[in-house]
Amino acid sequence: MKWDGHRAHISGLDDYILSHRGRMKPCTSFDTLDMDSKENREFGTPERDYMHFNEYIAPAIAELKGRFPDEYARYYEGYARAAGDGALAERRTLINPMELIGSMGSAAAKFFRIRVGACDADTAFTISMALALKLAKAGKDVDYALVWDRPHCQADYPNEACDWIERVVGA
Repeated sequence: MKWDGHRAHISGLDDYILSHRGRMKPCTSFDTLDMDSKENREFGTPERDYMHFNEYIAPAIAELKGRFPDEYARYYEGYARAAGDGALAERRTLINPMELIGSMGSAAAKFFRIRVGACDADTAFTISMALALKLAKAGKDVDYALVWDRPHCQADYPNEACDWIERVVGA
């Protein structure tokens, strides 16, 4: 590990992340500053097609107000609305499987198969890993794999899913 005066570098891990894992999302991730992502639309209402939904971004923008007043003026209010919107909070809960897995009265499949590409630039593998762990903790049979050198939505080998289904149903 080396220190360059600003941050530590773990050369192998840094190289992997910078050259292989890449990132597609901006720092605000799915809740984009310009409120133009599919996720912003997912949380919209009949009255407003697109909405900010991340209640934690407004405080971060507020901390930067002095250094970036124009950006503060442009973005703060939209994100601040997310914090006090009870209906939005309910929609966030309903769309989040982590809130429902293992809860009283929830029903879910017994078997889950999750494949994630090791060079998926859309979502960190830790998201799917957390989902797999939560399902396993809830007593589900989880077949999870991080597939080397595959991007988003391509982390499956031909016929592998069909073979898994046949094993699960006992065909």
